[in-house]
Amino acid sequence: MRALLMAAALVASLAALAAAETLTQGVLTDAVISTGGETLIYTFTPDESGWYAFTSSGSCDTVATLYDYRGDALKSGDDFGSDRNSRLVYRLYSYSTYTYEVRLYSGSATGSFQVAVGPTRGLYSASQSKSDVYVYPGSTPTLAVNAEYDGGVTYQWSYRSMNDFSLDETAIPGADQSSYSTEPVLEDTYYYCAITDECERTKTLQFYVYCDNELEAQAQGNTSFQAALGTVSALSVSASCHTGDLTYTWYKRIYEEGMEGEEGWTVFAGPSNTKTSIQTDPLATRTDYRCLVEDEYDDNTQVYFTIIVKNDLTVTPVGGSLKKFAPGDTVLLSVSADCRTGALHYEWRGFTYMSDGNRDYFDAECDASTLRLENVTNRFEVYCYVSDDYGNRAEATFVGEPDNDLRVAYGTSPSITAHPGETPTLAVNSFCAQGALAYTWLSDARRYYYSYNNEDYWDGSEIEGETSSSLTLGENMKTGTYVCIVRDMYGNEIYRPFAVTVDNSLSVSALNPSRQVAQGTDVPLSVSASASSGVLKYSWSGRDITPNGSACTASDVQEDTTVKCTVSDDYGNSREVSFVIRVTAIETLPAATNVTVQLPEDGSKTFSFTAASTGLYSFRSIRQAGQCDPRATLYDEYWRVLEKNEYDGMDYSMDFLITRRLTAGQTVYLNVSEYYGAPFIVRAQLLDQVFAFGGETLCLPKGLQFMLPVEDSGVFAFVNKAPDTLDIDGNVVSVMDTGGAVMYAITPDSYIIYDFDFSDRLAVLDMPAGLETIGAEAFLNTGACYAALYERVKTVKTNAFKGMDLDAVFVYGLNTTFEDGALGDSEPVIVCREGSAAAQWARQKGLAYLYIYQWNGEGL
Repeated sequence: MRALLMAAALVASLAALAAAETLTQGVLTDAVISTGGETLIYTFTPDESGWYAFTSSGSCDTVATLYDYRGDALKSGDDFGSDRNSRLVYRLYSYSTYTYEVRLYSGSATGSFQVAVGPTRGLYSASQSKSDVYVYPGSTPTLAVNAEYDGGVTYQWSYRSMNDFSLDETAIPGADQSSYSTEPVLEDTYYYCAITDECERTKTLQFYVYCDNELEAQAQGNTSFQAALGTVSALSVSASCHTGDLTYTWYKRIYEEGMEGEEGWTVFAGPSNTKTSIQTDPLATRTDYRCLVEDEYDDNTQVYFTIIVKNDLTVTPVGGSLKKFAPGDTVLLSVSADCRTGALHYEWRGFTYMSDGNRDYFDAECDASTLRLENVTNRFEVYCYVSDDYGNRAEATFVGEPDNDLRVAYGTSPSITAHPGETPTLAVNSFCAQGALAYTWLSDARRYYYSYNNEDYWDGSEIEGETSSSLTLGENMKTGTYVCIVRDMYGNEIYRPFAVTVDNSLSVSALNPSRQVAQGTDVPLSVSASASSGVLKYSWSGRDITPNGSACTASDVQEDTTVKCTVSDDYGNSREVSFVIRVTAIETLPAATNVTVQLPEDGSKTFSFTAASTGLYSFRSIRQAGQCDPRATLYDEYWRVLEKNEYDGMDYSMDFLITRRLTAGQTVYLNVSEYYGAPFIVRAQLLDQVFAFGGETLCLPKGLQFMLPVEDSGVFAFVNKAPDTLDIDGNVVSVMDTGGAVMYAITPDSYIIYDFDFSDRLAVLDMPAGLETIGAEAFLNTGACYAALYERVKTVKTNAFKGMDLDAVFVYGLNTTFEDGALGDSEPVIVCREGSAAAQWARQKGLAYLYIYQWNGEGL
């Protein structure tokens, strides 16, 4: 099904391109959008490489996107010039076709405008590798910008101290290149580079150069502690910097409630270059100290200390925090407080809950351990703050709940699944002893926790106008939690949450979730998403990304990174997918070449391979001396796994072998590793068609050089060969001497063994060199095992070799043809040229065949 959907999408895309209008350079083209949401498609092929501008003009608000020949989005644009026309500027390459799509910003709008494309000059983009520069004092960093332009540009550098708040920049004489080495940095400084093109358009880049002396300071010991009255404490700091002397200044303040920032501080000791420790004054109340550490370059840091009088202040609510009462009762709240020395002071504050859910705050005029509340009807919260004479403070909390026997049950299921267009109802059944009940409904609710009574409460968006015990959801229905709050007239309240799921069949998948790229690569990412109803929204997050709807580009990726896309529908559903991009060194793997792999420290290496032609390719390892266990994973151009850790199964070898059919120009990635860290050889090879011979021993002449064709289902490997008999390079076999070899054809399910014998002298049928046509029964019952047909032979008639038991027929000519029954009852191996008529005939007849690569005739 997925393949059919992809095929349908491809057909639709090709159909759209076929209907696209061609833009002509410098010519205005009329554009009309008569249906809301319509997108107009144009193509453009530049005659020369360079920078081009695609523009729209008119009174419509347009949005445009430019695609390359593969359909990858290059750039999108909106809001340029009057009436929010669009303008895209991009560097194009000659004789490559680009697609330009333009639509109106509003999905329901219609209108007419004009589009055009033409070369443009001037400054197109300017950037710097980094804007924040941290250097040691006295350093002279080099700042550089990178500008892309057509024509000419000028540069002018300027600066301003970060301590200068006049915002006036000072131009630097002679600083008119794309890079500038600063004067020795002694303070934090702004540097600016203004780049101006021939059209007097200027782009200014700003650098933040920080004089970083690596100033650090920390306390020796605790920064906050308790001490007894009248005691003296030792406070100490340690500090360091890259260069220069440090100055220490100590400050003190007697803390009072409500102090903020630098309020109340006085100098206690210093400034001094050596005073890293002090002895405090005798402790009388809570006291704060701080040490200001400064270097010679206007940088500073501070260490703060707080000393609290140890007075063991404790506060406990008498009878517990929760108070139950009947409406109209008198309620007594009392705390038990104690400390080591000195008097205690009490402060009471609180609020009551009103029947509408609001709060009525109050401060009680009571400086005692007991507070009396008369004629209490509503639920309340009251706090008692107890302080001593030395700045210590503690509190106790009371919660009062009138007993009105409030009860709430679910009238419908608390968990509901609905579909777009449905109207489900949520309802509660409630009761109380006296008074009316009020109902409030919340959407998008979240749960919180009350610690004093171990109960939950909810907060969310109040739904206006819904004040009954039931709620019917309509077109604004969302996935999430809805809550009914039931309150009585005394401020008691009970929450009843409903979990609502809107089943919109939202499905989201990452098209290329994981990939490896070379450092500095621009990585296109995309998601596939669908839902039953509504419009989908895409939200991308990550570093240096350019979102474009369901697609996104991660630009100039320098390190491993993760990009996330959250897709949400109109009903509050959302799905998140992640893209993992790993930066690695990627080398090009050449075809038909042995590449020795010495793995880096991280244990793996990645190669890219681009198929020069369509065919079956093998990727295999060849072990070197010593213990070696190579492994591999083959990925497609989107870094989806094609095959992983395939072993060839030959001679108990642990080499890997992966075969894959590739189309011309297709790029794949091979990641290799080795269990023991030993070096090994990797080879990529284009394979050919089937060599169908098997199960018997075939005699071939010495001196023959032939190629083994390979079918889609496998690849040939060579083992147990006599070292003095064969030389093997890829699938080319050179016979150097007499002897034998065992060869294996590996398929996904099994492997087949083939035996070959190579001889100095074979029983070869000798025929005239000038023979062009071999007639019927020309060699009837001749006792030879091999026949050699020279290039002059054009035709072999029916029954030409009748009565013979041929093992092999050698065909030199490309155009030699065989009539049906030409070989009689023999089923020899046909040794012929690649692409010849004999090879095609052998495949049609199901005969085994070899390709002649080179043959010097030795042994015949």
